[in-house]
Amino acid sequence: MKKVMTAVILTAILMLAACGSGANTAYNQAMKEGLNAVTAGNYDHAATAFETALADKKADKQATALLAETQALKSAEASLKKGDLIGAIDSAGQLIDRPSVDHAVLIQAQEIKNRALKDEQATGSTAAIKPQPAAESVSGSSGTSAGGQAGASAAQSADSGGSSAVSGSSQPGSSVHTVTQAEAEAAVIKAAGYSPDQVYIDTTNDGAYYSIELRENHQNDSAADPNTAPAIGFFRYYKASGKIAKLDMISNTYKYVN
Repeated sequence: MKKVMTAVILTAILMLAACGSGANTAYNQAMKEGLNAVTAGNYDHAATAFETALADKKADKQATALLAETQALKSAEASLKKGDLIGAIDSAGQLIDRPSVDHAVLIQAQEIKNRALKDEQATGSTAAIKPQPAAESVSGSSGTSAGGQAGASAAQSADSGGSSAVSGSSQPGSSVHTVTQAEAEAAVIKAAGYSPDQVYIDTTNDGAYYSIELRENHQNDSAADPNTAPAIGFFRYYKASGKIAKLDMISNTYKYVN
Protein backbone atom coordinates (compact mmCIF):
# COMPACT_ATOMS: atom_id res chain seq x y z
CA MET A 1 0.00 0.00 0.00
CA LYS A 2 2.86 2.31 0.85
CA LYS A 3 4.43 1.73 -2.56
CA VAL A 4 1.13 2.55 -4.28
CA MET A 5 0.78 5.87 -2.41
CA THR A 6 4.35 6.79 -3.24
CA ALA A 7 3.71 6.09 -6.92
CA VAL A 8 0.56 8.23 -6.89
CA ILE A 9 2.39 11.15 -5.27
CA LEU A 10 5.27 10.94 -7.74
CA THR A 11 2.82 10.84 -10.65
CA ALA A 12 1.03 13.96 -9.33
CA ILE A 13 4.33 15.81 -8.92
CA LEU A 14 5.38 14.94 -12.48
CA MET A 15 2.03 16.09 -13.86
CA LEU A 16 2.26 19.41 -12.04
CA ALA A 17 5.79 19.92 -13.27
CA ALA A 18 4.71 19.17 -16.82
CA CYS A 19 1.85 21.69 -16.57
CA GLY A 20 4.16 24.34 -15.18
CA SER A 21 6.71 23.69 -17.89
CA GLY A 22 4.03 24.01 -20.57
CA ALA A 23 2.82 27.33 -19.16
CA ASN A 24 6.36 28.71 -19.01
CA THR A 25 6.99 27.58 -22.57
CA ALA A 26 3.89 29.42 -23.80
CA TYR A 27 4.84 32.53 -21.82
CA ASN A 28 8.42 32.54 -23.06
CA GLN A 29 7.30 32.01 -26.65
CA ALA A 30 4.84 34.91 -26.42
CA MET A 31 7.45 37.22 -24.91
CA LYS A 32 9.98 36.32 -27.59
CA GLU A 33 7.40 36.87 -30.30
CA GLY A 34 6.42 40.23 -28.82
CA LEU A 35 9.99 41.53 -28.64
CA ASN A 36 10.68 40.40 -32.21
CA ALA A 37 7.56 42.28 -33.33
CA VAL A 38 8.71 45.44 -31.50
CA THR A 39 12.08 45.22 -33.25
CA ALA A 40 10.28 44.87 -36.59
CA GLY A 41 8.07 47.87 -35.82
CA ASN A 42 4.88 45.78 -35.78
CA TYR A 43 3.39 47.20 -32.60
CA ASP A 44 -0.08 45.72 -33.01
CA HIS A 45 1.36 42.21 -33.22
CA ALA A 46 3.68 42.94 -30.30
CA ALA A 47 0.81 44.12 -28.09
CA THR A 48 -1.17 40.98 -28.89
CA ALA A 49 1.83 38.79 -27.99
CA PHE A 50 2.36 40.51 -24.64
CA GLU A 51 -1.35 40.14 -23.86
CA THR A 52 -0.95 36.42 -24.57
CA ALA A 53 2.02 36.27 -22.20
CA LEU A 54 -0.07 37.93 -19.49
CA ALA A 55 -2.87 35.44 -20.06
CA ASP A 56 -0.38 32.64 -19.35
CA LYS A 57 1.34 34.44 -16.48
CA LYS A 58 -1.06 36.92 -14.91
CA ALA A 59 0.28 40.17 -13.43
CA ASP A 60 3.78 39.46 -14.73
CA LYS A 61 5.74 42.68 -14.29
CA GLN A 62 7.89 42.34 -17.41
CA ALA A 63 4.98 41.54 -19.71
CA THR A 64 2.91 44.33 -18.16
CA ALA A 65 5.71 46.87 -18.66
CA LEU A 66 6.35 45.77 -22.25
CA LEU A 67 2.65 45.98 -23.10
CA ALA A 68 2.48 49.56 -21.76
CA GLU A 69 5.66 50.54 -23.62
CA THR A 70 4.32 49.03 -26.85
CA GLN A 71 1.09 51.00 -26.49
CA ALA A 72 3.17 54.16 -26.04
CA LEU A 73 5.11 53.33 -29.22
CA LYS A 74 1.81 52.88 -31.07
CA SER A 75 0.67 56.30 -29.84
CA ALA A 76 3.91 57.99 -30.94
CA GLU A 77 3.79 56.29 -34.35
CA ALA A 78 0.13 57.32 -34.83
CA SER A 79 0.97 60.94 -33.98
CA LEU A 80 3.82 60.92 -36.48
CA LYS A 81 1.65 59.46 -39.26
CA LYS A 82 -1.04 62.13 -38.83
CA GLY A 83 1.51 64.95 -38.78
CA ASP A 84 1.34 65.70 -35.06
CA LEU A 85 5.09 66.08 -34.69
CA ILE A 86 4.86 67.61 -31.21
CA GLY A 87 2.82 64.63 -30.01
CA ALA A 88 5.22 62.16 -31.61
CA ILE A 89 8.29 63.82 -30.08
CA ASP A 90 6.66 64.01 -26.65
CA SER A 91 5.45 60.39 -26.63
CA ALA A 92 8.76 59.01 -27.89
CA GLY A 93 10.72 61.28 -25.54
CA GLN A 94 8.82 60.01 -22.51
CA LEU A 95 9.78 56.44 -23.41
CA ILE A 96 13.41 57.40 -23.95
CA ASP A 97 13.53 59.09 -20.55
CA ARG A 98 12.24 56.05 -18.67
CA PRO A 99 15.01 54.62 -16.47
CA SER A 100 14.20 50.95 -17.15
CA VAL A 101 12.75 50.89 -20.65
CA ASP A 102 13.42 47.73 -22.69
CA HIS A 103 16.29 48.10 -25.16
CA ALA A 104 14.16 47.10 -28.18
CA VAL A 105 11.54 49.70 -27.20
CA LEU A 106 14.24 52.34 -26.67
CA ILE A 107 15.62 51.82 -30.17
CA GLN A 108 12.14 52.18 -31.71
CA ALA A 109 11.35 55.29 -29.64
CA GLN A 110 14.61 56.93 -30.73
CA GLU A 111 13.82 56.11 -34.36
CA ILE A 112 10.34 57.65 -34.14
CA LYS A 113 11.70 60.77 -32.45
CA ASN A 114 14.45 61.13 -35.06
CA ARG A 115 11.90 60.82 -37.88
CA ALA A 116 9.72 63.47 -36.25
CA LEU A 117 12.68 65.82 -35.82
CA LYS A 118 13.67 65.25 -39.46
CA ASP A 119 10.15 66.12 -40.60
CA GLU A 120 10.28 69.16 -38.32
CA GLN A 121 13.42 70.41 -40.03
CA ALA A 122 11.93 69.79 -43.46
CA THR A 123 8.60 71.51 -42.82
CA GLY A 124 9.29 73.88 -39.96
CA SER A 125 6.05 72.75 -38.33
CA THR A 126 7.46 72.16 -34.83
CA ALA A 127 10.64 72.73 -32.90
CA ALA A 128 12.19 72.06 -29.56
CA ILE A 129 14.62 74.98 -29.65
CA LYS A 130 14.18 77.59 -26.99
CA PRO A 131 14.16 81.17 -28.35
CA GLN A 132 16.43 83.70 -26.71
CA PRO A 133 14.16 85.69 -24.38
CA ALA A 134 14.26 89.46 -24.40
CA ALA A 135 15.15 91.45 -21.27
CA GLU A 136 12.55 91.19 -18.54
CA SER A 137 12.33 94.99 -18.17
CA VAL A 138 11.90 97.24 -21.20
CA SER A 139 10.85 100.78 -21.82
CA GLY A 140 7.16 101.16 -22.37
CA SER A 141 7.80 103.19 -25.50
CA SER A 142 10.20 100.66 -27.03
CA GLY A 143 7.63 97.97 -27.79
CA THR A 144 4.73 97.95 -30.17
CA SER A 145 1.36 97.14 -28.68
CA ALA A 146 -0.63 94.31 -30.19
CA GLY A 147 -3.41 96.61 -31.25
CA GLY A 148 -1.04 98.90 -33.19
CA GLN A 149 0.93 96.06 -34.75
CA ALA A 150 -2.17 94.15 -35.69
CA GLY A 151 -3.55 97.26 -37.33
CA ALA A 152 -0.32 97.78 -39.25
CA SER A 153 -0.41 94.16 -40.34
CA ALA A 154 -3.97 94.51 -41.55
CA ALA A 155 -3.10 97.67 -43.45
CA GLN A 156 -0.12 95.97 -45.07
CA SER A 157 -2.36 93.06 -46.04
CA ALA A 158 -4.88 95.42 -47.60
CA ASP A 159 -2.20 97.35 -49.49
CA SER A 160 -0.75 94.14 -50.95
CA GLY A 161 -4.07 92.58 -51.83
CA GLY A 162 -4.04 90.26 -48.82
CA SER A 163 -0.82 88.55 -49.84
CA SER A 164 1.19 89.47 -46.76
CA ALA A 165 0.07 86.64 -44.69
CA VAL A 166 1.46 83.45 -45.56
CA SER A 167 2.86 80.45 -47.17
CA GLY A 168 0.50 78.59 -49.40
CA SER A 169 -1.48 81.60 -50.61
CA SER A 170 -4.79 80.70 -52.15
CA GLN A 171 -4.83 80.34 -55.91
CA PRO A 172 -7.43 82.20 -58.01
CA GLY A 173 -10.80 80.54 -57.54
CA SER A 174 -9.72 78.78 -54.34
CA SER A 175 -11.95 78.99 -51.29
CA VAL A 176 -9.09 78.30 -48.84
CA HIS A 177 -8.65 81.18 -46.39
CA THR A 178 -5.12 82.50 -45.99
CA VAL A 179 -4.46 83.40 -42.37
CA THR A 180 -3.02 86.88 -41.97
CA GLN A 181 -0.46 87.84 -39.39
CA ALA A 182 -3.03 90.04 -37.66
CA GLU A 183 -5.46 87.11 -37.38
CA ALA A 184 -2.74 84.83 -36.01
CA GLU A 185 -1.74 87.43 -33.43
CA ALA A 186 -5.34 87.95 -32.36
CA ALA A 187 -5.83 84.19 -31.94
CA VAL A 188 -2.67 83.83 -29.83
CA ILE A 189 -3.59 86.80 -27.63
CA LYS A 190 -7.02 85.29 -27.01
CA ALA A 191 -5.56 81.84 -26.29
CA ALA A 192 -3.18 83.43 -23.76
CA GLY A 193 -6.14 85.04 -21.96
CA TYR A 194 -5.35 88.67 -22.76
CA SER A 195 -6.87 91.49 -24.80
CA PRO A 196 -4.86 93.41 -27.46
CA ASP A 197 -4.39 96.50 -25.29
CA GLN A 198 -2.83 94.40 -22.50
CA VAL A 199 0.14 93.08 -24.44
CA TYR A 200 3.20 93.92 -26.47
CA ILE A 201 3.78 91.51 -29.32
CA ASP A 202 6.79 90.58 -31.43
CA THR A 203 6.03 88.40 -34.45
CA THR A 204 8.25 86.63 -36.96
CA ASN A 205 6.95 84.86 -40.07
CA ASP A 206 8.78 81.53 -40.12
CA GLY A 207 7.08 80.03 -43.15
CA ALA A 208 4.88 77.23 -41.83
CA TYR A 209 4.09 79.14 -38.65
CA TYR A 210 4.28 82.55 -36.96
CA SER A 211 6.64 82.84 -34.00
CA ILE A 212 4.99 85.18 -31.50
CA GLU A 213 6.35 86.53 -28.23
CA LEU A 214 3.88 88.14 -25.83
CA ARG A 215 4.72 90.58 -23.04
CA GLU A 216 2.48 92.46 -20.65
CA ASN A 217 1.71 96.09 -21.52
CA HIS A 218 1.42 98.15 -18.33
CA GLN A 219 0.97 101.54 -20.00
CA ASN A 220 -2.70 101.69 -19.03
CA ASP A 221 -2.30 99.91 -15.70
CA SER A 222 -1.93 102.37 -12.84
CA ALA A 223 -1.14 99.58 -10.40
CA ALA A 224 1.97 98.39 -12.28
CA ASP A 225 5.24 99.92 -13.41
CA PRO A 226 4.62 101.24 -16.96
CA ASN A 227 8.31 100.83 -17.83
CA THR A 228 8.29 97.05 -17.39
CA ALA A 229 6.95 94.39 -19.70
CA PRO A 230 7.08 90.95 -18.02
CA ALA A 231 7.16 87.99 -20.38
CA ILE A 232 3.93 86.08 -20.98
CA GLY A 233 5.43 83.44 -23.22
CA PHE A 234 6.62 82.30 -26.63
CA PHE A 235 3.96 80.96 -28.99
CA ARG A 236 3.63 79.50 -32.45
CA TYR A 237 0.61 79.77 -34.71
CA TYR A 238 0.64 76.99 -37.34
CA LYS A 239 -0.84 78.32 -40.55
CA ALA A 240 -2.04 75.05 -42.05
CA SER A 241 -3.93 73.79 -39.01
CA GLY A 242 -4.69 76.91 -36.98
CA LYS A 243 -3.09 75.18 -33.98
CA ILE A 244 -1.35 77.26 -31.31
CA ALA A 245 1.59 75.94 -29.28
CA LYS A 246 3.35 77.52 -26.32
CA LEU A 247 6.96 76.96 -25.28
CA ASP A 248 7.21 74.90 -22.10
CA MET A 249 10.34 76.17 -20.37
CA ILE A 250 10.83 73.00 -18.32
CA SER A 251 10.85 70.51 -21.20
CA ASN A 252 12.12 73.11 -23.72
CA THR A 253 9.49 72.03 -26.26
CA TYR A 254 6.36 73.58 -27.72
CA LYS A 255 3.05 72.10 -26.60
CA TYR A 256 -0.42 72.71 -28.05
CA VAL A 257 -2.75 74.99 -26.11
CA ASN A 258 -5.80 74.50 -28.33
